[in-house]
Amino acid sequence: MQDAQTFVRLNPQIPNLIAIADKAAVLGVTLPTGSTENIEKASSQLLALLTPLVGYNEFVVAREKSAPKIGIKRLLQIRKNWRASAQRSQSG
Repeated sequence: MQDAQTFVRLNPQIPNLIAIADKAAVLGVTLPTGSTENIEKASSQLLALLTPLVGYNEFVVAREKSAPKIGIKRLLQIRKNWRASAQRSQSG
C-alpha cells in the first residue's frame, strides 16, 4: 500500500486517480481488522488499477531493490499467527 501511495503522490496526473484513491482507502480500512480474504480482495482490486499504469511496475521494482519489505501474504501469516497466539494466551 505504501508503494501505491508514493506512486500516486509522485504522479498526480495519472488517470483514474479517484478510483485508485478509493481502492487504496478500502485497503487501508481493511488491513487492521479485515479477514485475509477481504484484504487480498482489496489489494488485488488496487493492483488491478495500478499495474496497467505506465511506470508503475518499474517503480515497484526499483522500490523492492532499494528496501526489503514484507509481502502481503507474509504479513497476513504474521497477523494470523499473532492472533492465534493472543487467543491461546487469553484462554490459558
